[in-house]
Amino acid sequence: MDELRKLGVRRIVIWIDIRFSWRGRPKKMNFNRAEYFAQYAGGIPISDRAQLEIIRATGLEKDLSAIALENAKDGFWMDVPRPRPHPFVGGTEIEFLDDEWLPALSGALYFASGKK
Repeated sequence: MDELRKLGVRRIVIWIDIRFSWRGRPKKMNFNRAEYFAQYAGGIPISDRAQLEIIRATGLEKDLSAIALENAKDGFWMDVPRPRPHPFVGGTEIEFLDDEWLPALSGALYFASGKK
């Protein structure tokens, strides 16, 4: 994380796609994308290709996506599909900050998407 701080990255958001069972439990999870931000709250993701290549060359994206997939297993519902869950696709986002002492959301919030 110190390396990212040197590169000007303050926050990383890892997006996970999840296929849920008919009971609303995660069945299969996949890494979707990572977004890098220069500020802690809000803002636009870093889009400079050269900077993104340098960031990805550190290998941190691979490590954080593995941690995010592990953390996503124990999430809770923010938006439950109605009338009754059936096999569907949803997801979650896991946030990492460059300073582990800063408070951050510790659990994954599941949300449903329109995909099937």
